[in-house]
Amino acid sequence: GARNLVAWLRDGPVTRLVYTSSTSVYGQTDGGWGDETAATQPESETGQLLLETEDEFLTAIHTTPIQAVVLRVAGIYGPGRLSLERLRRGEPMLAESEAGPGNRIHVDDLAAACVAALMKPEARNRIYNVGDGDHRSTTAFLTLVAHLTGLPPPPQLPLAGLRKHQSDTASSFLAESRRVDTTRLRRELGFVPRYQAAEEGVSASLGEVSG
Repeated sequence: GARNLVAWLRDGPVTRLVYTSSTSVYGQTDGGWGDETAATQPESETGQLLLETEDEFLTAIHTTPIQAVVLRVAGIYGPGRLSLERLRRGEPMLAESEAGPGNRIHVDDLAAACVAALMKPEARNRIYNVGDGDHRSTTAFLTLVAHLTGLPPPPQLPLAGLRKHQSDTASSFLAESRRVDTTRLRRELGFVPRYQAAEEGVSASLGEVSG
């Protein structure tokens, strides 16, 4: 666990550790905005586990000279991470009329955020939300992917109908919505995502795959 890792590293040359968590620690906010000071109320088992690991990590670091940075990362997309197989299978998505806002980050931008968290003095012992600022829903995002790849757009179903096709966990994930504020990351670390709109990030991802 995080406690054992910190204990193993505490007397070595490591001066800063970055833990990548997830924006799922905030739980369902019905599309509301939230920054790093917002309440953490994860509803999924994964979100709960990540929050517990965050706490374990920060507690363990506190008794060492090692600096800590926690990145709460939005959904990651990029080459090989565009849900193309889901689109090819024609899996239904939550109807756009019921779908709330989402949060994503291109994998290359996540890597750049990790470097900033490691290198920038301002990141010392801080928590940052990591996202591109494009809050379109998962349904809208996958519809865009389908358009750019020439695949049929995903069928849309109301939540009640979606639960007949997917597990409660999967349908609940699609219904979960929030807008994660990344102002702290941009202001303190000067971080600006290369791909701030899904069109740019998806096109670049497809070009990298085909190239």
